[in-house]
This record gives sequence, C-alpha cells and structure tokens, in this order.
Amino acid sequence: MKKIICIAFLISVVMLNTTGTNNKIRVPGDFNLATIRQTSEEIEGTFIPPNGGFNLFKKQVLSYQHKGLVSIPATEKLVDKYLSTFSDSDKDSVFVLFGNVFYTHLNRFNDSLEINYKSMLERIDRKISDPEITDFTSSLDQCGLILLRSEGMYYVDEKDDYFYNLFKDRVSRAMTEYLKFRKKELKEGFSNDAGLIITFNQLYHRVLTWESFNTRYPDFVNREETQNYYTTYMSTLLTGMDNSPTFDYDTGILFPELKKLYSKIRSRHDSLNSTGTIKEYYELLKNSDYKEPAEMDTFLKKHELFSMRGVQPDTR
Repeated sequence: MKKIICIAFLISVVMLNTTGTNNKIRVPGDFNLATIRQTSEEIEGTFIPPNGGFNLFKKQVLSYQHKGLVSIPATEKLVDKYLSTFSDSDKDSVFVLFGNVFYTHLNRFNDSLEINYKSMLERIDRKISDPEITDFTSSLDQCGLILLRSEGMYYVDEKDDYFYNLFKDRVSRAMTEYLKFRKKELKEGFSNDAGLIITFNQLYHRVLTWESFNTRYPDFVNREETQNYYTTYMSTLLTGMDNSPTFDYDTGILFPELKKLYSKIRSRHDSLNSTGTIKEYYELLKNSDYKEPAEMDTFLKKHELFSMRGVQPDTR
C-alpha cells in the first residue's frame, strides 16, 4: 500500500538520495539486526544535538537516508530523544519528516520485496522456521514494520501502534487525535482482495470521523492525507468495491443493508457535507427504482468523489 507523503519533504528526501558521493542504497543482505544496531550507534555517535533547531535536525536526518530501511530505528531514537526540544508547531513537522522518511523506505522496500527475498518468502509460505527468517521478522519489528499478505502477494506495512506510541501526547492536539484514529483504522484494516473487511456501517463512521476532523482542523499539517481518507471512504460508501458491491449482481438493485443505512442518514438533520451528498444520492436512487442511476458518473464528479470499482484499494 502506497502512502501519501508531503511533497516538500519528499523533494528533500529525493534530492539527498540522488546527489553527493554517498548515495548508494543498502542492499538486502545488510538488512539484519546486527546492521541495525551498528547503524544506530554510528548515527547517534555523529549526530549533533539540534537544540530546538528544526532545520538542523532535518538536514542531519536526511543526510544518512542512503542507509535505507535500517536508518528508521536510528531516526526513531533521535525523534524520541530530541522531540521535546522543539516548539509545538515544529513537533508536528518532526512527525511529518519522520513519516516521509519511514514511508519512502517502506515503499522502496516493497517495490523489490518479492524479488530480493523470494526464497525467504517461499520458506515463510511453507511455514518453515529458521534463524534467517527469525532475524528478518525481528528486523522488521525494529523498524516498526510487519509482514502482511494480500491477493497472494507479500508486503510490509507499519505496525498499527508504531506512530501512536512514538508521538502520542507529544505533538499538537490535532496530531494526537489523528494518531488515535489511524491506530484504530490500521488495526481494523480496510480491504482485502478488492473487498471490504469492515462493515458499511463502520465505513460510514469513518466518513464522519474524518469529515469532523477536517472541519475542526482546517490547517492540519497533513490535510491532504486526512482529506484523502474522507474522499476514499465516502466514495466506497457510495460505489462499493469489486468484491463488496452496493448493488446485487443478479437484480441490479441496491442491497437492503445499504438502503437502510442511506435512509437512516437521510433522516439526519445536520449541515454535514456527507449527509447532504447522501440525501441527494438517495433521491437519484429512488428515481431509478434503487438501481444504479444513469447520472452516477456526473454525480460523483460533482461531489469530487470517484468509483472504487476496478481499482486496487488500500488494504489498511
């Protein structure tokens, strides 16, 4: 699952990974507990205390990202050690910086996971236990990662409480709320094999969660990401997924579960954007005998939503 990352910080990461004389990314053989410990000691030994200077902290953190995934635990230690020295606004910026470092390496690791670790993954498939596999999974854990599988493919992703445990109550109120919500969602999951693994009622609760969050914190540092959560969940609520359809494949009629949910939302008396959108959608459904409205594409575009059918949705 690819993660949204703030463009400004991503550019910094990319520039520091593609310039200079020390830009070689670590090879898979370097990913083990011994290398993680060695890398952490090397980085901590040369790190200059930033004393609340975010730009100095950022510059140093990004300077050793050529070390790849093994740099994550070292960065975590530095964040834990120095976060309290920053201003409240810079604490949120530290979170964004660390998140960008984390997801950049996570995505790169996933891009070649099935190639670089093919033999190991095959042994894991066969439930074979050996020291190499134990070291590999322990190394992932040290990096805040877990090995997951979806649609027959392995991938690594963040542990559901990793960011929450590191940053909770140490950043802004908005960021602490964000971390709490995401911890819950990561633990529940979202989809597998293009089908929901939560109920449509739970999905609607997520719509309300992120709409409320975005209303209360319009200047949130990760606004693009939180808006994406709202848009994705709202789009799924209306269009379903390939293996979690909203209309019966045989009759083409809206499933009773969703008709009941939409009707309940329709009876709400509030000014929420989601309520107004679903009320309008329900009228279209009524006029089409609860089959998919001919105006569906136009309706989704009007509300800046999209169909989740025929796409590969995030798993968490």
